[in-house]
Amino acid sequence: AKINSRSVPKHLEYMVNIAESITGHVTREELLDVQSGLRKIVVEKIEAPRVDKAALFGAMESMRNSGALSQAVTAAETKYQASPSYPGYLERINDDGSRDIGMFKGGKFKIAKDLGR
Repeated sequence: AKINSRSVPKHLEYMVNIAESITGHVTREELLDVQSGLRKIVVEKIEAPRVDKAALFGAMESMRNSGALSQAVTAAETKYQASPSYPGYLERINDDGSRDIGMFKGGKFKIAKDLGR
């Protein structure tokens, strides 16, 4: 049986990937509300600014040569790294050592909702 030109196992894998992509954006309760018709999902396109790679890497190389790059990276109070526990998310390490899981949206770090914690 083919669903949208996919085998059943491939379609299930596809649906799981979709579900994983919205994890952190909506809670389980919100999903139940959608399923029961009490809420709706609105999809909006996000416009990411274009980055001039040559200018970026040129500036980084210049900062590296002057020693300013290592100072800028280590002087930041808040640091970010890929989350080892939640692939696709970032881990924000605050200056007090506390950590938050989330992602950037609209240029701001948004803490993920309901990651099963």
